[in-house]
Amino acid sequence: MKLRVGLDIGTTKIICIIGGIDDGKYTVIDFAREESLGVVEGVINNISKTINSIKATVRDLKKKTAENIKEVSIGVAGRYINNINQSDYINIKKDNKKRIIQKSDLEKLKSQIREMVINADEKIINIYPQSFKVDGQRTDDPVGMNADRLDGTYHVISADASAIENIKQCVQGSNLSLSHITLESIASANAVLSEEEKDAGVLIVDIGGGTTDIAIFKDSVIKHTSVIPFGGNNITENIEHEFGITNSKAERLKIEYGSITAEEESIVKVKMFKNQEKEVKLSELSNLIKISVRTNIIENIHNQLEIYGYNKKGNRLIAGIVLTGGGANLKGIKQYFKHIIGLETQVGFNKVTKTNKGGDITCPSFSTSIGLLIQDIDSSSTDYSDKSRATKFKFSKFAQNIFKDLKKMVEDDKS
Repeated sequence: MKLRVGLDIGTTKIICIIGGIDDGKYTVIDFAREESLGVVEGVINNISKTINSIKATVRDLKKKTAENIKEVSIGVAGRYINNINQSDYINIKKDNKKRIIQKSDLEKLKSQIREMVINADEKIINIYPQSFKVDGQRTDDPVGMNADRLDGTYHVISADASAIENIKQCVQGSNLSLSHITLESIASANAVLSEEEKDAGVLIVDIGGGTTDIAIFKDSVIKHTSVIPFGGNNITENIEHEFGITNSKAERLKIEYGSITAEEESIVKVKMFKNQEKEVKLSELSNLIKISVRTNIIENIHNQLEIYGYNKKGNRLIAGIVLTGGGANLKGIKQYFKHIIGLETQVGFNKVTKTNKGGDITCPSFSTSIGLLIQDIDSSSTDYSDKSRATKFKFSKFAQNIFKDLKKMVEDDKS
């Protein structure tokens, strides 16, 4: 099995994960996780601290696996991320005659798109095709068709060039080379979404420590992405300030007792300094978390859905919302998302095989790192295709239930 490595440089944690394809399935061999130092809201603000955190994580994984880790795939998120849908065209005909569209024509069109949106202060991370027209007729795959003109629309994800250089500097300073850079929400989508969900329309919400990253898929195409500069750390900080406790105590309180739906009047005693204790009502904690999630995260997500136009007939997200990232572990969060936004909501779990060496990697906290691993595996495999990928993930029960009603909804639209 050829091994590849995903490296998730998050705001609160760094995860390094190693695996490959075994018997036709994505397989994780092992992982290492360390505290992330030097990253704030997805942005590196201390090079030396980040390098030390990466080195510690990689060193731990090397000890576990005895593998010589040299190359990694990483994810990006933060305020410095931008996205735009851009269209352009190229003339295919030659000597006033139609010509067959070739792959090189797609590359030419993609290059034109790149030149249209890039500037000196930005670096393009990914360009994803959304739709094509051949002489005005829509098509999913224009290669091989006779045409006068080819039009294309692409989703372009770019970032502040200096921020990307800082990431590269941290990777190189850790004695590693960089294989791929991917937007974290797209990486997480690779780990938890099925091809059927992407086709029907789905919003993935990756709630991390410093940011909440979203991506919308429809017709198996990336339609919209955004990075919201709020995450689990903001909830912790609100708890810290409201109840007058330390940040570490607030984090523990959130993890152990935090819930959006708790209504009981139970009281938790938080140990402070010199045997002092602070009493916290769980109902007050729940209400604070609910307000934090709604104002900092859900309202921003709703705004992004409006920009996408999810209520329009052709943009409906039949597969609803899938939550992932560490914030998806918060009690009652999926019910709250469904209540406020009005879309069916589920927590996504990573659909991978693991060896006995690894711990529980199916939980949402590992989605980005596993998605980065999958990205690296797919890009390095010569006999692997998107079509075969759909058979390697089990179709989620949530999606199975949703698609039972799909035919009826389509018929209702037509009527």
